Amino acid sequence: MRSFWNLPEEIIVDILSRLPAKSVGLCRRVSKPWRALLSRPEFIRTHFHRGRILQQESLLSLDSRDSADFAPLSNAHHLFDKITLSPTNLRFADHPNPLSWVLASCDGLLLDECHQVVTISYYGFSLDDDDNEIEPDCTEMFVSVYSLKSGSWKRAQSSPYDHSVGDEFDSGVFVDGCIHWLAGSTTDYKPAIVAFSLTEEKFCEVPPPCLIESDRILFFHLAVLGGCLCLFNDSEKYVWVMKEYGIQGSWTMFKINDPESGEIRLLCLLGEEEVVLSREDGKLAMYNVKEGTLKDIVIHGIAADRTVSFMESLVSPHAW
Repeated sequence: MRSFWNLPEEIIVDILSRLPAKSVGLCRRVSKPWRALLSRPEFIRTHFHRGRILQQESLLSLDSRDSADFAPLSNAHHLFDKITLSPTNLRFADHPNPLSWVLASCDGLLLDECHQVVTISYYGFSLDDDDNEIEPDCTEMFVSVYSLKSGSWKRAQSSPYDHSVGDEFDSGVFVDGCIHWLAGSTTDYKPAIVAFSLTEEKFCEVPPPCLIESDRILFFHLAVLGGCLCLFNDSEKYVWVMKEYGIQGSWTMFKINDPESGEIRLLCLLGEEEVVLSREDGKLAMYNVKEGTLKDIVIHGIAADRTVSFMESLVSPHAW
C-alpha cells in the first residue's frame, strides 16, 4: 500500500485542507518540507475557504472579568428544546486577560479594543488591508487603511456619505471584497447601504430590497450569514438575505419567530436553515428557518456579556 507521505503534493493538500487548524499545526511538525508546504499562503487560503464551505464556526464568549471561552458549534449536543456546548478557556502565557472587547472577526482574526481606548471610531475589519476607520467629529469623513504588509497607514478616498446616522457600535461587515455600513447621503440625506472596495479603495452603493422603504433602512442592521450580506431589524426580527451580491432581485426575506420581545443580533449560519443569534440579555439561540423553531443554546459554566462568531484558521497577521 502506498504511503500517505509519498502521495502527490496536490492530494496531500486536498486531504489536509479538510482538517481543523489545530490538526494542521501538528502536521507541521512532521518534517521541514511539510512545515514549508503547510505554511504557504496558498495552502492557508485553501484551508480557510474549505473551512468556510464546511461551516466550521465557533462561538467566542466574553465576560466582565475579561475571560474568553470558545466553543465549536460542530460539537453541539441537541437535547430536545436545548442545545449545549462545552467551552474551552483561552489563555495566553504573556497576556493573562488577552481580550477586553472583541469588535469584529474576519478569516480567523479578531479585532479587539483595549481598555485604553476611550472613543470608538466607525470601523470595519477584513483580511486584505485589515483595518478601515472613518473618524467621527470631523467635517470630512476620511478613511485610513492599515496595511499589514508594510505596517503603515495610508489615506484613501474620503467618504461622500454621512456615517453618523448609523449605529456607531455596529461593525462594518465584510462581503465580496468590500466593507459595508449603513449611511446617509450628504446631499439629500437619503439612507443607503454603502460599500468600500478594498481593491479599488472607492465607495459605492449596494441596492437594498425593493420592499423596504429607503427611509426605513436605518432601522436595520447589517450582518453576514453564509457569506451573504444581510439586513435585519432587531426588534421586528425581519431578516433579508442578498443571495447574489449586488443583485437587487436576489434579496429574500424571512422572519424569526421569537416569543421574547428584546432585540437580537445575528451571529452565523449553520447549513442552509439554522441561524445562530444572540438576544439582548446575552442568551444564545438557534433558529431553524425552514421549521420556524427556536432552541436555546447553553454554553456550560459561562455567563457571557458578549458573544461573537468566528472560524479558527491558520491565518496570521505576520504572514501578510
